[in-house]
Amino acid sequence: MGGAFWLFAGTICLIFPILFRAVKGPTAPDRVVAINAVSTNITLAILLWAFLQREPMFIDVALVFVICGFVGVVCTLQVLTTVNADTLTTTAKQTKRGQNDGGDAA
Repeated sequence: MGGAFWLFAGTICLIFPILFRAVKGPTAPDRVVAINAVSTNITLAILLWAFLQREPMFIDVALVFVICGFVGVVCTLQVLTTVNADTLTTTAKQTKRGQNDGGDAA
């Protein structure tokens, strides 16, 4: 039981450098990866706490937290990678024309 406590404490301590990367990260993808890592570490901490307290109900809490973290990352990526539909259509047409031109030359 003592080893699980130190593992729990170490997991909590590892969250802080990752949070630093989430705040200080040079690019948006670095921040998204850092937030995903924080979510994973918090889930691990919840599961270790469930083991230490012998409360299986915390496992359900951890599963809900994982699902919320995943949905949050997907929504964040949706916002960060929004593309104008007109730009996407124009790019697809240009790519298709380039493939047709290249095929005729051969």
